[in-house]
Amino acid sequence: MTDPALITWHEIGMSLRGAYGVLHCQAEGEFARYGITADQFVVLAALIDGNVHAESGVSRRTYSDPNTMDAMLALSEARRLVRRM
Repeated sequence: MTDPALITWHEIGMSLRGAYGVLHCQAEGEFARYGITADQFVVLAALIDGNVHAESGVSRRTYSDPNTMDAMLALSEARRLVRRM
C-alpha cells in the first residue's frame, strides 16, 4: 500500500512543475518582443550588476547546469548580449 503522504508530495511536485511550465510559456511570449528568451533574461538579470562573474558563479546564481549555462552564454555572446573574457 502506498503511503498517503507520498501521494501528496507527488501531487505538490507535479503541480509546481505545471505552474512553472505555464509561467515559463508566458514569459517566453513576453520576452520574445525584445528578441530574447526567458532563459536569456535570467542570465542577463544575474549579470545586471555589471561585475565580472565566472561562468560557474552565473550557473550557481541562476540554478542552472554548467553545460546549459555554457550553451546559453555562447548564444548570448553570439548575439552580443554578453562578452566572455
